[in-house]
Amino acid sequence: LATLALAMTGSAVTEAQAQECPASPDTGLIAFEVGVSTVLGHIPETAAGKRVPLVLNLHPSGGSGLRSLEDSRHVADENGFVLVTPTGAVGPIFGGWTWNVPGVPTFGEGNYPAEDARNEVEFLSQVIDKASEIACIDPQRIYVMGFSGGARMASRMACDMADRIAAIAPIGGIRFSKASDTELGLPNAQACTPSRPVPVMALHGHWDPTNVWYNSELAETPFLNPSDGSKRVAAAPKPGTSWSYSGEAALARWVEHNGCSLEPKITDIADDVQQRDYQDCRDGGDVTLMFFEDGGHAVPGYDTAWGPGQGISDFDGYAVAWDLLKSHSLPE
Repeated sequence: LATLALAMTGSAVTEAQAQECPASPDTGLIAFEVGVSTVLGHIPETAAGKRVPLVLNLHPSGGSGLRSLEDSRHVADENGFVLVTPTGAVGPIFGGWTWNVPGVPTFGEGNYPAEDARNEVEFLSQVIDKASEIACIDPQRIYVMGFSGGARMASRMACDMADRIAAIAPIGGIRFSKASDTELGLPNAQACTPSRPVPVMALHGHWDPTNVWYNSELAETPFLNPSDGSKRVAAAPKPGTSWSYSGEAALARWVEHNGCSLEPKITDIADDVQQRDYQDCRDGGDVTLMFFEDGGHAVPGYDTAWGPGQGISDFDGYAVAWDLLKSHSLPE
């Protein structure tokens, strides 16, 4: 699978800081407890004894931390960052688990978690704390990526933890909530109010029939329903659901919040992949969209049984996400 060749800058770690890091007693698969939850992760051998970035990869609704670890561990090995893949608290649902994203249903219309469901923002903050005890993490380079429901959660992390998260990469699920989303059938909508312009590196498919990209219906997509062989339809966003507004609208909200130019610089990466960079953003809050014109609701390069054809790509979406994230660090 191909990856994008993007320049890496990132924050510098002084020699003194590097010497503060003992050789890690653990490399390879790790597991640690946060409250009653077991969290999985992976420390590459190349990450032992020096400060390295931390990436949280958040699974989709119906997924698990184990599956996300299996899918993305090779990217950590190839690039030398610590990977942690927690599991959401709500479920079981669709054969797995999902995230309690503040203010939105877990799936469909009106399906909210119980009032005593785990606070995922607090939980993920504790995950970062614990991972930083186990491995030698560069605190200026902590990133969150995720697909679908995991992208919703990654977006929320940028809203609520802008002081700790250097950048996010939502795949097939970029969000930016507003208090006015009550008008879209979300009575518990919570406004996204980041303390700084957080860099957002989004990946999305043109034909996504789940978290649709456009504000209006696309009608039939190239993809088939495995149950009956009919064509999937990319309908307009449905009020009251976890996808009450389009991906296009969510990206526009981030562009506005981060003070970027409204017209992006467009680069054709491949025949079916376009990179849109929104420039002149405030305080380094870059916004980029990698748009997969043949893609659906999937991580590029990872096709699924429930959405056949939607993830077919020459690119590895997790590797692309990392290439986009790695040049960003928290401001000094």
